[in-house]
Amino acid sequence: MLKLFNFKMRTFLVLIFVIIILSYCKTTVNLQEELNKKIQETMTDSQEIPVYILTNRKTNNTTKECSNDYFKNQPGSTQWLICYVNVPKYHSVGALNSQKKSILDKDVHFYARNLIEIDEKDFFAKLKKEKEILIFVHGFNVEFEEAIYRSAQIKYDLKFQGAVVVFSWPAGPEEGFLSNFRINETYKTNQKFAVSSINVFKDFLANVIEIKTKETKIYLIVHSMGHQIVLPVLAELSKTLEKNNLDEVILNAPDYPIIEWKRIKDLVKKTSKRITIYCSPKDNALLASETINGNKRLGQCLKSDGIDVINVNRVDSPILGIGGLGHGYYSGRAILTDLFQLILGIEAKKRLFIITSNQNTEDYLLRD
Repeated sequence: MLKLFNFKMRTFLVLIFVIIILSYCKTTVNLQEELNKKIQETMTDSQEIPVYILTNRKTNNTTKECSNDYFKNQPGSTQWLICYVNVPKYHSVGALNSQKKSILDKDVHFYARNLIEIDEKDFFAKLKKEKEILIFVHGFNVEFEEAIYRSAQIKYDLKFQGAVVVFSWPAGPEEGFLSNFRINETYKTNQKFAVSSINVFKDFLANVIEIKTKETKIYLIVHSMGHQIVLPVLAELSKTLEKNNLDEVILNAPDYPIIEWKRIKDLVKKTSKRITIYCSPKDNALLASETINGNKRLGQCLKSDGIDVINVNRVDSPILGIGGLGHGYYSGRAILTDLFQLILGIEAKKRLFIITSNQNTEDYLLRD
């Protein structure tokens, strides 16, 4: 009788073990199948990427095209557009290889064609069909072509399957030979234009949230001075909209005053299921901004409860950083690798190359 009981017990335990293993295997297979099903556009060859564009840049009385010649660095009327950007398969991650020559190699050069103007209603009707929407807001001193090329590059390198939308506000240098040497004046002018762009972006984001369904995922990526537009908008919208309308808010090198961030951060946290801040205390562009504005900037790292704060100084110090600023890391390999995992919904501490920090200014370090 005891032997029969032991046999039945062993049989029962074996069955439980088999069920657990089969369940694990089924989960693993399903995860693999879902990932393979999700990535339909493999982006392994050069590809034309449709970039949805909201812009309040002034335009010239020239041929309408997706170029800096047509879209200027001063404020103008709001326009809803689509440009098709060629992303070359041989571009280095984070680099925008472009030239003005008439003969362009699709495997080497970024270039844009087919400027399509559409009305606001049609713009949102197209976005409503998408299951995933990635919104990109660029920063200081970024001209129109760079904004749309960068948006397409991010989509391509992330193998992002949804629509990418860029808000290209009137940033960039003033015209003239000496414009790039008057960086302080350019900063102040761009800052003024950023403030004047807040209401345009607020209306846009409210409309995107309005067309969102239960199946739609919205990712918002911001860089540098773009935070001076986006963060006030998020704080304001949090007062009237439901919580967690956005799935991910990703703040890269936020050129935003820490004292103001402390005032609005709880409001901003209500707008998204998760918020991530990529920061660097050795970001020379933000050190310059601190001097101009007379206060510390959020992108220099500040731990904030309920937000993943990741110090990226190890992967983009001023010595290695673009232009020696340590400010352009948001489009490079290290951050894109982390963003790919982030968009899949993986927790920060479980992602590749993330380690915990011993400092009280951030939660994690991104290691090289």
